[in-house]
Amino acid sequence: MGGKEPKYIITDQDPGILKGVPLVYKTMCHRYCMWHIMNKVSTKYGVTREDYYEFVKKLNAIIWDEDIQAAEFDAKWEEIGREHTVNNIDWFKEMYAKRKQRVMAHCRDLDIGGVMRTTQRSKSENSFFKRFESK
Repeated sequence: MGGKEPKYIITDQDPGILKGVPLVYKTMCHRYCMWHIMNKVSTKYGVTREDYYEFVKKLNAIIWDEDIQAAEFDAKWEEIGREHTVNNIDWFKEMYAKRKQRVMAHCRDLDIGGVMRTTQRSKSENSFFKRFESK
């Protein structure tokens, strides 16, 4: 990259990556992959809860909204959290605290930082090649 650091990177929340990125890249913004986070919602909230699908629908509506502003996101997150009693669940508190590393409304500071939210392309390629691995 001509001696320049990338502007940002999107990764999962692997503990090794979380520790290593700031050691290697001093000025780069580190964003979390929304695909990985949203995959965890079912286990953290519980698919057996009666209101699971309603909760996920509301959560997706604010997480993937390209037009929502940061203050509006925060207010809606708090409302959804109260309604579905997740404000006291540690994982949801952590995800809210780290919203500036994953939510479009809080990632508009980079040229395409708000648009790039997943490692999906990498996941698709990995999935494709795994079909040809010998077992």
